[in-house]
Amino acid sequence: MAAEVVLGLGQSNPGSDRHDRDLSVSADIRSNTLAELGPVGLRAGGGAVADGIDELWVGAGVTAEVPLAGSWFVEGSLMPGYYDFTDGVNTKDDLAMRTRLGLGVRLGTGDAVSLALDNKADSDGDWKSRPERLGIQYHHSFGGY
Repeated sequence: MAAEVVLGLGQSNPGSDRHDRDLSVSADIRSNTLAELGPVGLRAGGGAVADGIDELWVGAGVTAEVPLAGSWFVEGSLMPGYYDFTDGVNTKDDLAMRTRLGLGVRLGTGDAVSLALDNKADSDGDWKSRPERLGIQYHHSFGGY
């Protein structure tokens, strides 16, 4: 059963000119913590990101969360997946690795809010030189995160 659903709203190509940016939506689902490496909690996850009307990425992989002082945390994920584009970033391949790095704060209810950067690489590991998406995420916890 899912421990957390993460819904996001963001902007693709945050460093580009205004006419090159699109609204993006994302949804991730994450399991309970499966393993711990010191303070790092590791979980399985899956997600999807739609940028504008012409890009879609869907994948699954591993997510990590590191607690900081108070209710703050750093989150990250590494998920291979299928990438479909029309006019978006051409990775020259249908396989793309999405990475996400974010900073968030956990609320008293167990839910959280985070700000995250996404990036994609093609199957050759060619990473883009700048983030492809900046988004704000709402994490709804089902307990046990």
